[in-house]
Amino acid sequence: MATMDVRYINPFLTSVGLVFRTMADMSVAMGQPYVKDLTQRLQCIYTVAATIELRGATTGIVAMRFCKPVVFALVKALTGEMPTRIDSDCLDALGEITNMVVGNAKQAFPLGQTWIGTPKVFVRTDPLDAPPILVMPFDCSSGRFLIEARLSAGVQNTVATQTPPTSPAELVNMVGL
Repeated sequence: MATMDVRYINPFLTSVGLVFRTMADMSVAMGQPYVKDLTQRLQCIYTVAATIELRGATTGIVAMRFCKPVVFALVKALTGEMPTRIDSDCLDALGEITNMVVGNAKQAFPLGQTWIGTPKVFVRTDPLDAPPILVMPFDCSSGRFLIEARLSAGVQNTVATQTPPTSPAELVNMVGL
């Protein structure tokens, strides 16, 4: 089975606590991480998933999965309004939370040579369906949410840049493929 470098996993564990405490005034407690069983239908419980693609020194996808009570609590914390259903404002808010978690985690990555994409938010879909997927469950006052990661070693000779690539061709040129 493939392994994931803990130097790219641990920053997420720290970041999620920081973002939830700072942005939503919520404490989080991490449960026991496990490898996802692909027969699980997590989208039935965690109805909203936000993903971000990573490229460079590490490559893959990180997803945050939320159950409805956590979605509503986060949206209320960010907007001041309690939603009554999952709508476009909820999806935007969850994309922002995911972007903050991944952005903070990226700062602690070794080498600092990882590009992160724009969050994509899905409802009742399983965006990570190829193993291995590490699942890190978290509990907060509103319920449980998950961080899922499928990461592998990326291109080691990535050129550090402040400007993310604007096209796939630019990314290929940037990493020297």
